[in-house]
Amino acid sequence: MKYTVNTVFSIVLTAALLGSNMVDSHAEKIMYRWVDENGKVFYSDQVPPSESKQERAILNRQGRKIDTLERAKTQEEFAEAKRQAILAEERRKRDAALAAYDRMLRKTYHEEEDLFHRRDSNLQTIDNLIQIAQSTIESQTSELQKLQNRAADFERNGRFAPNYLLQKINATDEKIRYSRQYIIDRKKERQQVLQKFDHDLKRYRELR
Repeated sequence: MKYTVNTVFSIVLTAALLGSNMVDSHAEKIMYRWVDENGKVFYSDQVPPSESKQERAILNRQGRKIDTLERAKTQEEFAEAKRQAILAEERRKRDAALAAYDRMLRKTYHEEEDLFHRRDSNLQTIDNLIQIAQSTIESQTSELQKLQNRAADFERNGRFAPNYLLQKINATDEKIRYSRQYIIDRKKERQQVLQKFDHDLKRYRELR
């Protein structure tokens, strides 16, 4: 049997429409159920944007709940969620740092005496540096006194002290100030060693 072009086109179009109707007939009908701020219940296959802030239940053709869409968060809730996420990340970092610290203690110190030995060794090193700096200050102070006496001799003779001498005096005075600050810094470091030892010892005992 022969068919014209128009006849073939009609057959194809009819088949497509029938197939579409069959798919639609078997498609699952989705409905939404929500309650507004006044307690009024709504049912619809589409949710207006103004109602997106409400929690919606998804219903099938039989009216059974199959899922839930959470309501949109307020700006305050978004801000609180962000704050909680930041706090959780900070806790995670603290926990990770503490775990790494605990591993270091276990790996470095096999018994309490090891901590005492490390403390005493560090303190002795710092004390030696302080002693060297103090000796340097004594030497520099003596040198400064000599330079100042030479400058005074020039002045007693009615002459100005030469620039090179004044520069030496200033340089030596600066060295003394530096050495004094160095001692202050080492004493602070010494205190930090003691504080760290107390912290390490306490945590080491907690881990045992």
